[in-house]
Amino acid sequence: LGQPIDIYHMNEGHSALLVLAFAPLFFGMPYRGLMPAYASGVLHTGPEGLGLLMAGTGAGALCGSLLIASLGDFRRKGLLLLWACFLWGVFLALFALSRSFLLSLVFLLFIGAGSTAFMSINSALIQTHAPPEMRGRVLSVWYMTFGLMPLAILPAGAAAEAVGVATTLAAGGVALALFILGMMVLRPQLRRM
Repeated sequence: LGQPIDIYHMNEGHSALLVLAFAPLFFGMPYRGLMPAYASGVLHTGPEGLGLLMAGTGAGALCGSLLIASLGDFRRKGLLLLWACFLWGVFLALFALSRSFLLSLVFLLFIGAGSTAFMSINSALIQTHAPPEMRGRVLSVWYMTFGLMPLAILPAGAAAEAVGVATTLAAGGVALALFILGMMVLRPQLRRM
């Protein structure tokens, strides 16, 4: 089976990519699980409105995927990775503060585009920069993010119960944006990938 992954002895850029894969899991992704509560409790809309909001996220994700695919093999993928995740956090905070259905729908388009662009680029960078002998093991750790998404909703749900869904989403968006700014400063090698 080979040696276990030791992220502390991996290249700093590689381990930072793995850390980046998990940060949005806790700060950015819980909005999906909290969307029904936000739609009914904040925007005062029913199932039809919730369906439109979720469709807005999907449309944004499609646009983000097509944009990344159209760029091909471009330089400075790391910089676009960081900006996509930063904008995801900013638009999540703006979405949480919105009380307008149409404005919320627009913000969700950007959230969907930013989150999908981030995940696509992060996956590509991990696969291309991981040492060949560790690629399978690194990807197995990266794929854990998908399995852990439901668990990330638990603390977000508890926070929403305590302080409100809008406050929880806004805090998650701000935390994600600040985390990415910190990574831009502390891990400059990410910007050069």
